[in-house]
Amino acid sequence: MSEFTINDADFANLRGQTVVVTGIVATSPLLLCKNISSNIKTLGSSSGIGLQTVKLLLDVGAFVVAGDLNPVPIEHENIASRQTNITIWEDLLGLFELAERKYGKVDHVFANAGVAPKALFVEDEVDENGKPVPPNLSVVDVNLKGTIYTVTMGLHFLKKQKKGSIVVTASASSFQRFGCTDYGVAKHGVLGLIRGLHLNLKVLNPAIRINGIAPNWTETGIATQRITERIGAKLQGTDVPARSAAILMADESRKGQLIFSVHGRQIEIEEALLLKSVNEGLIREYLPQEEFAFDKLADVYLSLLPKKWS
Repeated sequence: MSEFTINDADFANLRGQTVVVTGIVATSPLLLCKNISSNIKTLGSSSGIGLQTVKLLLDVGAFVVAGDLNPVPIEHENIASRQTNITIWEDLLGLFELAERKYGKVDHVFANAGVAPKALFVEDEVDENGKPVPPNLSVVDVNLKGTIYTVTMGLHFLKKQKKGSIVVTASASSFQRFGCTDYGVAKHGVLGLIRGLHLNLKVLNPAIRINGIAPNWTETGIATQRITERIGAKLQGTDVPARSAAILMADESRKGQLIFSVHGRQIEIEEALLLKSVNEGLIREYLPQEEFAFDKLADVYLSLLPKKWS
């Protein structure tokens, strides 16, 4: 694995940069895997990875445009905000247009908005006639579809600058078995989004980067001490993943990476562990002649695009 240290000086080049951030106010854990947390109350709006990241960005001199369903609890001369539902395309368009109108450009996007788990997909619920009803996909809609919306909207605006970065909030559940099924499905999808777009952006414009953060149990509206105590886990503060997000914006050498933060430690695991284990333990062992086939597939599909990137 590749553990590293983040210093405050590493954020220096974010000064004067414009960052669009979604998901500022901590979400309620009320429905977090209903079977373990049905009585837990809302944590409140004074915490969360998004809020902590916004504070850090403002501290280093960045301009922030924040989108959330709820009022953003920060007053600062360098922040603008707009009520935004990331599952509504027009809301996101309005958010990014606000950034462009107020600050002239978009340099970075932090696709952070998400909601707590609600469905295990084993509920087997039925209607009044005893017929099975569809599963609740609201978490997938927000945490995956909404993230895809945010990222693709961000690409449209970053193309104008011909450079910049997108940071996506994945999760430690993106690469592990996770019993809160809807949340795990969405976060696995988010990692897939990072991986796929990284390959495409390498071809279309390597100066536009996508990376992700994968926080372990962090004290947010989704994870609280009452929950983690029941399962024997330890919480870290929101400042840790906030620094993960900021370094991915600031360090232009980081492309297609996933930073796992746990107990205050920062570890890059995508290139150093996850992909390495697949390539060395599976592909090179059983498919050595096809080691780079998936990478080359991006070239094939991109050649079919009706509209080329300039």
